[in-house]
Amino acid sequence: SNNSSDSENEEDEDKSSNQRDNATLELLRMANGDASKEVRVAATISFELSLTTLPDLINRTRDTSHEVRIAAIERIGEKVNIVHISRETRLSILSRTLSDRNQEVVAKGEWLLLHCWLRGLSFDCSKFFDLLAGPDHITSDAPSLCAKVILNTMDGTNRDDSTTPSQLNRDDISQLEQHLLNHAMKMQ
Repeated sequence: SNNSSDSENEEDEDKSSNQRDNATLELLRMANGDASKEVRVAATISFELSLTTLPDLINRTRDTSHEVRIAAIERIGEKVNIVHISRETRLSILSRTLSDRNQEVVAKGEWLLLHCWLRGLSFDCSKFFDLLAGPDHITSDAPSLCAKVILNTMDGTNRDDSTTPSQLNRDDISQLEQHLLNHAMKMQ
């Protein structure tokens, strides 16, 4: 009798797994193709995130609606560690978000760079730029865009602008300064 309850449990798990897969597929369909930007935003923040669905989330940073692009960037910042995605993907996300035509998207891209990915590396700029660099010759404006954001943060350009969510606190900035100084010393 124990075997029958084991097989019933497995069937229940399979059903729930299939229902979850079907829900994820439906949410992905809505995130990628619904006419309503509100539906695309809701689906973008709701589908189950996995290695399989990560490309769909990254593709939402290309959406025609800036609200969907912002929702995708926020979710990437909250859920995706910079070391767990390919270099090409990092470059693509940073280049696209930091040069977006919409200033809210740019600000969210700066937040992703400073508050999520750079902070996740303890503000180690050397390590960060190593993650963007590579032996091949993929050309991207992402490293220079990132450098500008970091330097603007350092000189206080973003610090007093309340519309820019990328401002770092003093501890973060001093940690960033220390890493930059250490890197400059190594370069000499």
